[in-house]
Amino acid sequence: KKLLKAGDVVKLSGVVLREWDGRRFAHVRKIEVVEHRSPPEPLAVSLAQILDGTVFNRAVRTEGTVIDAFKDEIDPRFFFLVIAA
Repeated sequence: KKLLKAGDVVKLSGVVLREWDGRRFAHVRKIEVVEHRSPPEPLAVSLAQILDGTVFNRAVRTEGTVIDAFKDEIDPRFFFLVIAA
């Protein structure tokens, strides 16, 4: 199993599936690294920009105070951070 690195440009093949609630996800069957570039610098954004979806799936940097942090109850590989501006 090959691990991807930040800056890898990849070619993916597989299918996009829709769950019962309408959410979509990709089931990737093959990954090919076609190039490696320097990863882009994270964008400096406000918390409002994160919430309005304009920077969805982008690397971002923001400022605020973390007031809570906890594991996702469904998938413990993920954490939630509660940030106050």
